[in-house]
Amino acid sequence: MGRRGPQESGVAADKPSPGNLRYAIARARLANVAPAEPIVLIEAPAGYGKTTLINQQLQATPADLRTLVITLGAEHRDATVLLRELLERLGGEAAGPAAARADAADLFLQFTKIVENPSQCHRLFFDDVHLLEGSPSIRYLNRLLHGAGPNLRFVLSARDFRESSLSISEFSAAGMVRRIGAQSLAMTEEEALCLAAARSSEWAPEQVKALVRSTQGWPVLLQLALSGQPTTIEPMSRTISDVTPIRQYIEDRFLSKLDDDELRLLAVLAIDDIVPLQALNALAIKAPEAVLFALERLGIVQRRSGGPEGECLSVHPILRESILRSASGRVAPQLHAFRRDLAQWWYEQADIHRAVGLAADAGDRERAAGWLRAAAEALVFLTGRHQTFLDLLQRCEPLSTQQRDELEQFAVWALIFQHRHADAEQRLMRARSVSEDAGQVVILQRATIAAMCDDYSSAAAFAEEWLRSDCHNDFQEGAARVIVAFKQKCQCQFDEATHSLSRARALFARTSSHYGLSWVHVVSLLNLLKAGRHRHARAEVATSLRLAAGEGGLSNLRAMLLGIQSMLHYERDELAQARAALEDCLPALPDQGIVDAIVCGYVTAARLRCADGDLGSALDLLAEGERMGVHRGFPRMAKAIAAERVLSLLRAGALDQAELVARDAFLTPDSADPVARDRAGRLFARLALLRGEPRRALALIEPILLRARNTGQQFKLCECLLLAAIAHFDSGNAVTALEQLQEAFELGEVEAYFRVYLDEYPLLSPLLEVYASERQARASAIAAQLRESVSPARKKEQLDALSKREIQIVKLLAEGISNAEIARRCFLGEGTVKWYLHNIYGKLDVRGRTAAVRAAQRAGLI
Repeated sequence: MGRRGPQESGVAADKPSPGNLRYAIARARLANVAPAEPIVLIEAPAGYGKTTLINQQLQATPADLRTLVITLGAEHRDATVLLRELLERLGGEAAGPAAARADAADLFLQFTKIVENPSQCHRLFFDDVHLLEGSPSIRYLNRLLHGAGPNLRFVLSARDFRESSLSISEFSAAGMVRRIGAQSLAMTEEEALCLAAARSSEWAPEQVKALVRSTQGWPVLLQLALSGQPTTIEPMSRTISDVTPIRQYIEDRFLSKLDDDELRLLAVLAIDDIVPLQALNALAIKAPEAVLFALERLGIVQRRSGGPEGECLSVHPILRESILRSASGRVAPQLHAFRRDLAQWWYEQADIHRAVGLAADAGDRERAAGWLRAAAEALVFLTGRHQTFLDLLQRCEPLSTQQRDELEQFAVWALIFQHRHADAEQRLMRARSVSEDAGQVVILQRATIAAMCDDYSSAAAFAEEWLRSDCHNDFQEGAARVIVAFKQKCQCQFDEATHSLSRARALFARTSSHYGLSWVHVVSLLNLLKAGRHRHARAEVATSLRLAAGEGGLSNLRAMLLGIQSMLHYERDELAQARAALEDCLPALPDQGIVDAIVCGYVTAARLRCADGDLGSALDLLAEGERMGVHRGFPRMAKAIAAERVLSLLRAGALDQAELVARDAFLTPDSADPVARDRAGRLFARLALLRGEPRRALALIEPILLRARNTGQQFKLCECLLLAAIAHFDSGNAVTALEQLQEAFELGEVEAYFRVYLDEYPLLSPLLEVYASERQARASAIAAQLRESVSPARKKEQLDALSKREIQIVKLLAEGISNAEIARRCFLGEGTVKWYLHNIYGKLDVRGRTAAVRAAQRAGLI
C-alpha cells in the first residue's frame, strides 16, 4: 500500500515538522480551537486548506493526547486496509497474511479495545473522508464516531459529509459536533496581507484586500494570484463551491506560461496522488530542485515523507485536472508512456493498487487485468482486501471473456466475505458466459451465500452438488464439507457430521488454512452441543481456545468458542467461569457468522441474569439479541432468542405475558416450521404445567421426547424426561414419574448436566421429595446436589475481582452518564451494558450505580 502524507507517522511524537508547513499562514483562529465537542468536521470544496488546517490543529494538540492522522487514499476504501493501518500505528498487532484472514470486524474489535481505554486520551484525524464514500470503510468510521467522547476525539475533513454515510444529524443533535465550513476557512484580509508579505509580493495592501473580496477569500486562488504580478480578477459570481474560476485562472495565468519541460514535470506529478522521488530517479525524469521549490512556494506541489517508498511529491487535487488537460496537447505521448512506466515501477514495489490503477488509466487494461488476476487470490483469500479487489476490477473494465470469467469468480467471493450477499447473487445472475469450471465454482459460491445467510438446507444442497463435480481444490472442498456437516448437525445426523468435519479438517490442514480450521472447530463443537455430549465438548473447546490463542487473526473464532464455552460452564453451574467467558466474547458476538454460537452467548448471559434474580436485564439483553437476528436476516436466531425470552417469563411466573410473546413470535405447537414447533412444544408444556394442566403438558412433550430419543439428542432428552416426569407426577402417576426422573439423572451423571435440573426446581421439587424418600441410598448424587444448591444456608458465590471492562464501566458511572452513553463510548449494545452493570453490582455487593461508584472508590479501583 502506498502511504501518504507527512503526518502518517501517526503518534504525537511524530507530528509534522514546521518545515512541512513552511508555506502556510498560521491561522490561530482555527488551529488553536479546543472545542468541547468531541467531533470536529472540516467541510469545504477543494482548495480551502483543509489538509493544512488539520496539520496546524495537530501541531496545536496538547502533548498528553495520543494523536493519529490518516490522509485517506483510494486504498483506504478497503476496511481491512484502513483498520489494519489504524491498529498497527496505535501499537496493536494485526494478524499478517500468514495467519487466518483477520476480517474487518475482527480488526475493528481489536482497535476499539485500544481507543476505549479511559486512562488514555486519543485524537484521531481523518483527512479527505469523501474518498471513502460508498465503501465498507465509511461504515466502520461511522461506528468509530459513535464512541466519541472526552477520551476519544475526532477531526474529519471532507469536501462533503453525507448524512447517508455518517450519522451527522444524530451526533449534532447530541451536541457532539463542531463544524468548520468554507465561510470560516476563507482567508480574511488580514491573513491575505500576511501571505502577501511572506511571499515578498508586489501587491499593495488595497490590491490584496480587493483580491480577497473578488475571490471570496478562496485560499488556493489567493495563493496563486499573490505569487504573480498584481492583476485584476473578475469578482466571482458563482457559488463558493464552483471551482471553474480557479481552473480558468490556473490555465490562463499560470499553465500557459510554462515551458514544455516545466509542464512535463508538473504533468508527471499530476498523474497520481503521490509520485515518489525514487520513481522519478528510476525513470530518468528530471526534477530540478529550483523548479520544485518554486512549485512548493506556490502551493501547487507538496512534499510528503514517510512510507516505504521514501519522500514523495504531490500536486494539489484541485490543480491536477487542469494540469493534465493543458499537458494533453503539448506532452501527451511522453505522459502516456510515463503512466505505463510508473505503473510498472509500482508493480515492482508490490503496490498492486497503484500499479493496476495506473495501467488501466493508461489504457493498458489487458496488463492491468493480468496483474489483478495474479494478485486476486492473495487479495481476496489471504489479506482480506476485498474492497480493493472490487475497486480495481471496476477500473479494469471492459474485460475479455476469459478474464471476466476468472476475475468475476473472485469478485463474488469478495462480496460474500463482505456479507454483501444480495450483490453477490446479482453478480452471479449477470454472469452469462462461464466455462464449466467457472460454473462449478458458482455452485460453491451459492452454497457459501446460503450458509452465511443461515439457510443450511439450501447451502448443503449446493455444496453436495458441487462435491459431485471434479472441480475441487483442498480449500474449497474443505469449505463444502463444513457446510454439509452443519446441515447434518442441524438434522441430528451427528455421526455423519463428525465424518464430514474429519475430512474437512484434513483438507484444511493440507493447505495450512487456519481460517478453514477455525470453522471446523466451531461446527464440531455445535455438533457435540446439539448431541448433548457436554464432556467431550468441554474438552474440545479448551483445546480449540488454546489453538486460537496461538494464532493471530483468530479473535472471531475465539469469540464464538467462548460463547459456546459460556453455555457449557453455565450448565455445570460454574457461573463465575461462564461470566468470565462472556466478558471476553459478548462485545464481539454481534459480528460473528454462525448463529448457534451467537445464540449460546446471549442465552447464557440472560440465564445468568435470571439466576441473580434480575429478569429486567435478562429481557433487555434478549431483546437486543432478537433485534440483531432480525437486522442481520437470521430468522433462526431471532426465533431462538424469542423462545428464551418466553422461557425467562415462564420461570418468573409471568404466564400470560409469556404466552403473548410466544404467539407474537409465531412460536406455537401447531407451527408449520418444525424447529419452531419443537421449541414451542417444550415452552407450552411448561406453560400447561404452571397452569395445572399436566395432561396437556404430556400431550405436548411426549412426541418431542420420542424424537429426542430417536435422534440421540441427550440434553434435550434429559429436559423432556424432566417435563414428562413432572407431568406424570402431577397426574398421579408417581411410578412413571420416578422412572423418568431416574433416567434424566443418569443422563446428567454421564454428561455432567446440572442447571437443567436446577432451573426447573420450582416445578420439580415435589417430585424430588418423593424421589429422595423412595430411593434413599440408591438416589442420584444430583438430587443431593440440588437440595444443597437451593438451601438457604448455601454460601453466596464468591465472584472474581472486577475485570478491566467492568472497571472501565465503573469509571464511566462516576462521570454520571447514562447507560446509552456508556454503550456508545464502549462500542457495546445497551442491553450488554446492563449485563455488565449487574455483574458489577453483584461483585461489589451493592444495589445501584451510586453505591457501585462509592464501593469502587473505597476499594481503590477508581
